[in-house]
Amino acid sequence: MHADSDAPEYGGSFFVASHNWFNFGDYGTSNRSSIMIRGVPRKEVAVVTENKFKSNQQITSTTYTVTGAENAIPSNAELQQTNTFGVIFSFYKESDGLCFMNVNSEQKQVLCKGVGSQ
Repeated sequence: MHADSDAPEYGGSFFVASHNWFNFGDYGTSNRSSIMIRGVPRKEVAVVTENKFKSNQQITSTTYTVTGAENAIPSNAELQQTNTFGVIFSFYKESDGLCFMNVNSEQKQVLCKGVGSQ
C-alpha cells in the first residue's frame, strides 16, 4: 500500500492480506519484504493473517517479511501467531499436464509456465 499523496501519513481506508502464499526468496528477491505498507490505513491496523511465507519473519538484520510505516502493521508477535513463516514450497507437473504448488499438506494448481521444466 502506498501513502496517500494528499495525506502522506495515511495509505487508504484499510488493508487486508489473508490466506496468501508468498514464495519470495530466490532469484534476487531474498532481501525484499513480501508485504510493505507505506501509509497507515485510515480505519484500522492492516490485517495480515493466515498467510504462508517462504521467508522467515526477519529476513536480514534490518528487513522483515511484513513491514510498514509505524502503526500500520500488527506487532511481530501477532504476525508470528497468525501467519506461517519459513515454509518450503514445492512445484511439480503431473503426467496429465497439470501443475501444482505444494506447501505442507496443501496444494494449489498453478500455470505450468511458472513451474519450469521440473
